[in-house]
Amino acid sequence: GQLAVEQFGCRWFPSYEEMLGEVEAVCIAVPTLLHHRVGMACFDAGVHVLIEKPIAASQEEAAELVRAADARLHFDGQPQYDLIEGDRVVVQQAPHAITFVHPPGYSYYAMLREKLHWSESL
Repeated sequence: GQLAVEQFGCRWFPSYEEMLGEVEAVCIAVPTLLHHRVGMACFDAGVHVLIEKPIAASQEEAAELVRAADARLHFDGQPQYDLIEGDRVVVQQAPHAITFVHPPGYSYYAMLREKLHWSESL
């Protein structure tokens, strides 16, 4: 924690519970077995949550997280569908190939820096 404070000038909290009253949103990137516990604590604190996949270790935990959240499916940062318990999202490879054409000088990472405001001061 101290290295992150020194390197990035951010705050450090000894536990995620102590951080919840100080943030509006979190990205949960802990072992899958902890997704439910951490996610539910965040929802209880009124914090917006992004959980890495898989959403939980069991279907029961995933259903409880979806019930507790205003769950919404996003593609490329654009909200597409509100989800309710029982919805099923299937992601699979398309049966055809796609070719991307980029203009000269195009940089995927430069686009991400601009779109996501990477490298801006905190």
